[in-house]
Amino acid sequence: MVSKKPNETSTGGQDARTTVSVFDFIYHDARRIASFLSQFDNSGHLTQVSQSAGISRVRDEADKTHGTLGLVSGEMTRSASDEHSKESQRIYDPMWSNARALLDYLDEAGRLQRNLDRAQIGQFVLVSGALSISDLQLMEQTWRLESVKSMMLGGITNQFQLPEIPKSQRNNPELLAAKRTVEQAVKTLKDGANLFFDLIKILPHTIQARLLGDAPVWCSLNREGMTFDASDIVLKYGTNIPGTWHFLGILDAIPEDTALLQEQKTEWGQGEEMAAKMMGVIAPITRNFLGRPTDFYGITPLLIFRVVED
Repeated sequence: MVSKKPNETSTGGQDARTTVSVFDFIYHDARRIASFLSQFDNSGHLTQVSQSAGISRVRDEADKTHGTLGLVSGEMTRSASDEHSKESQRIYDPMWSNARALLDYLDEAGRLQRNLDRAQIGQFVLVSGALSISDLQLMEQTWRLESVKSMMLGGITNQFQLPEIPKSQRNNPELLAAKRTVEQAVKTLKDGANLFFDLIKILPHTIQARLLGDAPVWCSLNREGMTFDASDIVLKYGTNIPGTWHFLGILDAIPEDTALLQEQKTEWGQGEEMAAKMMGVIAPITRNFLGRPTDFYGITPLLIFRVVED
């Protein structure tokens, strides 16, 4: 089973778990965990465990009667039996124990990679570090506020505010050229800001997590997998959650060479649909605004937890 320190190998069998550590799960993808466990058991995925216990008690009573009836004398025996039984049954949901079972199995089978530099795409990884969670869905309605848009556009104008030109220099060609350059820069930035506000309303706003340890890790989280509402995290911590946290997941992206990305161009054939071309343009914008940074590893998260200390 997994030891109290997740970066150490544990001992013991999966069926005879004696782990003394307690894990506090902040994220738990029950469906995906069940899909893996079902592949380790010939009978499939265990969904329910029941235990039954019964107690029974039997009491016998006998009465004897002596007497004479006419010319016949003898003894008559009457007996009665009383039986009482009591049965109790307990039903267990193995969902949370499934998380420990998966950790134990991967650890014992040597399928956990703890060094991202040596991990391959598609491997199970277990990494540790400082955790931050951002619920971008809280921002989804913010972009629709006109006051927010006006503030950002006003900031662009103020940033490039030109000083007053003296009357004697208003016909200076160099100053006029500089003024046109600044005005064009402001227009370009405002056009970009307007495009941002139009696009941001339709782009996906997810719950995202970052782990900063030996290597930076990024992932998006399903709301159904959160053990409590992500907005509670914002109210209590902001974004950074104290303590050392552990990610169990599947590695599916590695840091990228930014220079190489800039050189790469997507070529579309003459018969390609306009929607596909638009997606080729929008997808990089979406990632730059709301997705994984190019210098982060990306994982599909299964568990996020910390060890509860004694």
